[in-house]
Amino acid sequence: MKKTIYVILVLIVLGAVAYYVMGNKYANTNSPSNSQTTTSNTPVQNNVTAPDSTGTVVVNMTVDIKNFAFNPLTAQIKKGGSVVWINNDSVAHTITFNSSSMPSSSVLSPGQSFTTTFATTGTFSYHCSIHPMMQGSVVVTN
Repeated sequence: MKKTIYVILVLIVLGAVAYYVMGNKYANTNSPSNSQTTTSNTPVQNNVTAPDSTGTVVVNMTVDIKNFAFNPLTAQIKKGGSVVWINNDSVAHTITFNSSSMPSSSVLSPGQSFTTTFATTGTFSYHCSIHPMMQGSVVVTN
């Protein structure tokens, strides 16, 4: 009987350790490589206008990540504006740009966000590296 109790206790401890390790597998451990890129838990309003350091008004856009989709699918902003992706899904996601010249996010756990400022015009396509069927784009205009 004692042996059975010890075996059960060991299995419970091993299960708890495995749960902890797997839960931290998607934790955000990478710091952003670009000073204009951040990961946080702070919500951002959509389409907020604010002057940048040169006094130019820029438009910020929020993309909601939910139900394995980016919403809106295409974010449209002005040059110098920022896009904030907020993971409102129940699983981890990434923002991985198809162009290596753009900074990609680390793994975003539910509730975390990622921000990138766009200094040039163009269309910037991205996807979730964990769920490649999730795709979106940012269109930046003058």
